Amino acid sequence: MPLTIAPDQLRQIEDGQEELLLGIISTEGAVRLRRADRKTVIGHHEWLALEPMSDVKRGFSIGVKKGRIVALYRSSTLNPGPFGEIEDVYFRELLSLLPMANTFRAFV
Repeated sequence: MPLTIAPDQLRQIEDGQEELLLGIISTEGAVRLRRADRKTVIGHHEWLALEPMSDVKRGFSIGVKKGRIVALYRSSTLNPGPFGEIEDVYFRELLSLLPMANTFRAFV
């Protein structure tokens, strides 16, 4: 199933000047984003504690600068496996779905 992102979610990237956004992929393939901060939502588990979701499939994070993604962090404690990486199929779909900067870099 292809990933999708709603316009209001995409706007968080487009409006971001210098942000770290947490990302969740739902079981239906919807990409949800939330701004990370240093007090209440420092990671995926804090986000889910504030906004419980029952349809979480995978997690990732993105660095945004001037409305473009400059970094995609593939690892999350929400993901299975020893390194918690999202699978390549999700990674490739995120690359085609989201506005990447020319200087984009991926991290595990």
